[in-house]
Amino acid sequence: MKRTSHKGIAVAAGLLTIVTALAISVDLSEWLRGGYGWRWPYEPLELVRVLPLIALVGVYIGGAYRLLRRPRRTGFALAWSIGGTLLIVLAAVAAREGDAWFALFARTASNLGTGPHWVASHIDWEGGAWRDWSAQMAFFGGHLSNLPPGSIMWYAGLSALFDQLTPMSSAARAWLMPLQCQNFDLLAYTPGQWASMLFGMAMPLWAALTPLALYAAARRIVPDSAQAVILWYPLIPGLSGFAGTWNTVYPLLALLALLAILIGCRDQRLKLGWIGLSGLITGIGLFINFALMPLPLLLGLFVLFNEVVIRRRMLARAIAIGVTFALGLAAVWIVFWL
Repeated sequence: MKRTSHKGIAVAAGLLTIVTALAISVDLSEWLRGGYGWRWPYEPLELVRVLPLIALVGVYIGGAYRLLRRPRRTGFALAWSIGGTLLIVLAAVAAREGDAWFALFARTASNLGTGPHWVASHIDWEGGAWRDWSAQMAFFGGHLSNLPPGSIMWYAGLSALFDQLTPMSSAARAWLMPLQCQNFDLLAYTPGQWASMLFGMAMPLWAALTPLALYAAARRIVPDSAQAVILWYPLIPGLSGFAGTWNTVYPLLALLALLAILIGCRDQRLKLGWIGLSGLITGIGLFINFALMPLPLLLGLFVLFNEVVIRRRMLARAIAIGVTFALGLAAVWIVFWL
C-alpha cells in the first residue's frame, strides 16, 4: 500500500514538473518568470547546449529509481544525491553560461545582486563607519542596502586569514587572475581577497552537503521515506538557478536548525543545549540574509503543532522551547552590537 502511494505521489509530482517546465519553456505567462519588482528574462537556450544537462538528469533519475527499489541502500542514496546535486548544478551553469568555472567566479566577484565578497573588499574595516551597518549599506545602495553583516564579515575574515597564509593565497591569486586580469578594481585586491573567492566559487559543493542534513531530519519525521526525500533534492530547479550564490546554502542552514530542534525535543526531558543551538543556527542564517526571516515562524509552528497537538504536552513546555530558541537566535546579534 505504501509503495502504491509513493508511486502515485512520484507520478503526480513528475507530471506537475513536466507541465510547469513546458509552460515556462513556451513562456505561457510572464508571471511564471517572476514579478513584484523582479522578473527573469525569457532567453531560451539552443537545444544542443542543454543536451548534456538533459542526459545527466536522465541518468540521475534512472539511478534514483533503482535506489528507491532498494530502500536499505542509504549510503549509496546519500552518495547519489550529493553527487547528483553537485553535477546537475554545474551542468546547468555550463548550459547557461558556457564556462561554469568562470560563471562561478563572476558571481562571487561581482557587485551585482547582493555581492557580499565585493562589499567585504570595499569596506574600511579599520575605521568605525562599518559599525553603523545600515548607513554603510545605504552608501553602497541597490540590493546591498538591506544586506546584513554575516556573509560580508565571513568574506572579510577569510581574506584576513588567507593574507596570513601567503604561499596559499598567492597561488590562488595566480590561478584566478587570468579570469579577470583586465579589471583594475580586482587587480588591487590583496592575495587573501583573491583566495577568499574560492569559498564562493565552491557554493555548489556546500549546497551538495544539504542531503546529509536532509536525511538526518527526514529520518526523524518520515523514517520510511527518508531515502526518497534525499533523492528528490537534486532535482529542485532553484539549486541550479542560483548556483554560485549564498541562496543555495540556506536550505542547509534551515535543515540544521530543524534537526537541532528535533533532537532537543525528542525526549521527555528537553535538551536545552540543542534547542539553543537551533536558535543560534537560525540567528546565523538571519545574520547572513533576511530571506530566512520565515524560518523562526515555521520552526515555532512546528514546535507548537508537534508538542501541543500531536504529543499532548503542556503549553509551558512549548514556551520554554521558544524562549531558549530565542536566546540562541539573539546571541549572534548581541555579540555583533557589543
